[in-house]
Amino acid sequence: MITGRGAGRTWNTCKYALEHNCDIIVAGYSTGRDCVRYLESLCKYYSGSYEYVGAIVRSSYCTVTIRDKEKGANFIINIYCPRYMRQEYLDGFTLGFNKF
Repeated sequence: MITGRGAGRTWNTCKYALEHNCDIIVAGYSTGRDCVRYLESLCKYYSGSYEYVGAIVRSSYCTVTIRDKEKGANFIINIYCPRYMRQEYLDGFTLGFNKF
């Protein structure tokens, strides 16, 4: 899933990533940190289904571990915030995760 800066879609992006177990690409480091906080909040909101386990926050990516209580398994959501990526690359282009 790809999202741009200033679009106001961060909460919905995190919600989609949580429900569909997919990774996120954001345009800036601060948005990556926001996504970590939002995913933690969403886990509290869905307390019957998901449990926030922890996060590793780095300068170019964040890794959030979440426990799916219904399946009894942990899964990881990666949040990529590459330093070299500029906003115009996020507008209209699909990027493969193997490039990071």
